[in-house]
Amino acid sequence: MKKFLLVSLLLLISCNSAQSRKLAQQNLAAYPWQFVTPMPHGRYGHDAVYAPNDKIYVMGGLVFKVAEGFKKDKEYNSWLIAKYNNGRYSNLAYDLKTDQWEYMTSVPGRFSDIVTFYYPDEDRWSEKRGTVRNLTEDEKIKLCQPIEKGKKPTKIYETDLRRQGNGIATANLINDSIIWLGGQSFASDIENTVFPYNIKTDSWPKVTEIKMDGGSWLKTLYDTDIPPMQEPRRDHCAVTTSDGKIYVLGGWRKEKIGVNPEKGTYLKKVDIVSKTMECYDPKTNKWEYKKPLSRERMDFAAATGKDDNIYVFGGAVGLASDPQVPILNTVEVYDPKTDSWSFRKPMPVKRTGHSAALAADGRIYIIGGSEMIDQPQSSVYIYDPEKDIWEKGPDMILPRGALTAVGTPDGKIYAIGGTDVEAYKDKAQWQRLANLISADELGDYNGKVQDTVEVLDIFKWRKSKKVK
Repeated sequence: MKKFLLVSLLLLISCNSAQSRKLAQQNLAAYPWQFVTPMPHGRYGHDAVYAPNDKIYVMGGLVFKVAEGFKKDKEYNSWLIAKYNNGRYSNLAYDLKTDQWEYMTSVPGRFSDIVTFYYPDEDRWSEKRGTVRNLTEDEKIKLCQPIEKGKKPTKIYETDLRRQGNGIATANLINDSIIWLGGQSFASDIENTVFPYNIKTDSWPKVTEIKMDGGSWLKTLYDTDIPPMQEPRRDHCAVTTSDGKIYVLGGWRKEKIGVNPEKGTYLKKVDIVSKTMECYDPKTNKWEYKKPLSRERMDFAAATGKDDNIYVFGGAVGLASDPQVPILNTVEVYDPKTDSWSFRKPMPVKRTGHSAALAADGRIYIIGGSEMIDQPQSSVYIYDPEKDIWEKGPDMILPRGALTAVGTPDGKIYAIGGTDVEAYKDKAQWQRLANLISADELGDYNGKVQDTVEVLDIFKWRKSKKVK
């Protein structure tokens, strides 16, 4: 009898689990946003751009290995398995045609005499002493051959890849290049670095190292003519206008106070949130300050509109370490022709840690972010620059903060990575997730750094809702 009851109970649990999974799949299938192939690892504090080769390049950020689906890792009993405090995972591309991700050449770090090998099929790295320059062409070809038939080829790098790029900004540049701007490396200062990445050759500027002061210390040089920004910046934004100019706005940095010029020491560092904007002109190869924002802001969103004006949305006026920091809902627009700012209709809600994407319909979609520090939302708001009006868009499947979003010419918007940690203090968010995820996967899920990617087809959504 006991055996019969146990078997019946197991069958009931299995049945309920199957029903739960089927119901969740039905709910997800009818949802405006859909999951696509996830990134190889979760990340936040990154940035991304759409490139002419029909790929989305994701760069920088804090990178985590996460458990599959919504299940905790048994060994660590955690959603966040490990954090990678180096730049090995700093650059990857999503192919829109194949729905596949690939790691590209990592952003350059300090010059090193270590050659690093990456095995994509195993997601494994190894290092050997020496430099790529010392390898013959035959050795390079042999090393890059797949270990087994049908596997992906090994990639070779020669930097120590310590540059991480937390809070970086990226922008498109002419000549098939993407520009990496600022950010912060692991255990280092916030940077004013500017690195061009060539999408055709999958290459960054070459790194060299010279001895200074008679060999007492080394200086790393990067083979690029583009000068650094005039300010170090993190959690800033960068946009490109139709004339190829790049505008970099806001963000924050640490400033040394009480420097002793004789000893080269200082008393302390203070956090400075910026309202400045500087512009890079490829024709003159120079940075120039433009008229600043109305006030300081970081963790905001910005996009270039179809009218070639620059639209700035929300943000925080201070760091998250201050619980009283004001969160903004203001919208400012910059006209490059007149070097002037004006205000537009504010967002319906305050937001920080969100992303803005110009869609193929000319509207700007404000994706995710938080109304309060560290409380990510799934909401989407849509701004029409021509009419200066807002409308509510379809919520994402998951809440996301510190994400990035990219619009593509075919009318789709991709919401990439971020974090939904702390999102489920809101009971409505939890209940909504419970309706979309099967019970056996959900468990006691309470958020993680996301490797997931969602896509919204704006034309299909508007047609289904009969929205103009």
